[in-house]
Amino acid sequence: MKLDLFHKGLLDRGVLSASYGLFALSTSMTEEDAREILSAIDGALAAIAPKQ
Repeated sequence: MKLDLFHKGLLDRGVLSASYGLFALSTSMTEEDAREILSAIDGALAAIAPKQ
């Protein structure tokens, strides 16, 4: 269930990954591309993390 939410959270942030968590990176990606992906991952994880 959380993996599904994570996948949807990435899609909502413009990052396509496989529904089972696989990412494909390309050597043509820039550092900015990588930063955007990491930011999307952070946002998606924060959205599904348990609220304390």
